[in-house]
Amino acid sequence: MNKWRDAWVIIKKELSTDRVYLIWGPLFMAYAGAMIGLMMYGPMKQGEYLNPVADFLMLSVLPLAGILFSRRSFNYIKDDTYTRMLFYYRTLPIPVETVMKSRFLHMIAAFLFNGVILFTAIRLIFDMNMNGLQYAVFILTWLGYAIAVNGIFIFFEFTTSGRTYMWFTILLVLLFGLTAAISAISGFGLTEHSMQMSKKHGMLSPLMWGTLLGGGLLLAGFSTLATRKLSRRSLRG
Repeated sequence: MNKWRDAWVIIKKELSTDRVYLIWGPLFMAYAGAMIGLMMYGPMKQGEYLNPVADFLMLSVLPLAGILFSRRSFNYIKDDTYTRMLFYYRTLPIPVETVMKSRFLHMIAAFLFNGVILFTAIRLIFDMNMNGLQYAVFILTWLGYAIAVNGIFIFFEFTTSGRTYMWFTILLVLLFGLTAAISAISGFGLTEHSMQMSKKHGMLSPLMWGTLLGGGLLLAGFSTLATRKLSRRSLRG
C-alpha cells in the first residue's frame, strides 16, 4: 500500500509541474478523433467496407491515448528524458516497483483524460448506429488493445535509450500500416468487425473480454520484465 501511495505522490507532482499535456493532449485527440470519425462516416454510409486508413488510425492513435503529452514525452529523443528520470528516482532512492506503479497511474490518468476526448470526437462525427452501451463495449474492446501496446511502450521506456525507443516506435507504426493493408486486402476491417461484435453481443462480446484479458496479461508480463531488467540496468551515460 505504501508503494501505491508513494506512486500517487510521484504522479501528482508530474501532473502539477508539467501542464503541457493540458494543451497538446486535447488538441491531438480531438483532431485524431475527428479524422477517425470521418474515415468511418463516408464508407459506412455508402454500405462499403471501412477505409483502411480508419484501421491504421485506430491502431496508431489508441495506444497514444495512454501517454500524457508532456515535455518529457516530446524531448525523449534529444535529452533521453526517460533514462534521466529513472536515474533521478534511483538516486533518491525510490524503489523500482514504486516507479512502475507511478507509470501505471500515469497510464490510467492518460486514458481517462485523452480517451474521453478521443471517443467523444469520434461519436460526434459518426455515431456508428450504436446505442450508448454498444459504444461503451466498442471503447472497452479497443482499450484492451491499447493497454497491451502500452505494456510494450513501458518495457522500452524503462529498458532502452531514447533513440532505441524512437526506432521501436517507427517500426511499430510500419507494423500498424502493414496490418491495416492486409486487413483491407482481405476485406476484414478491424474497426468494422469490432463495431459488429459490439452491436451483436453487447457486454457479452467475446472480442471485448478477449482484448481486455489479453491486454491485462501483456501489461503485467512486460511490466514484470521491465522491472527486473531495470533493476540491473546502468542508467549512467
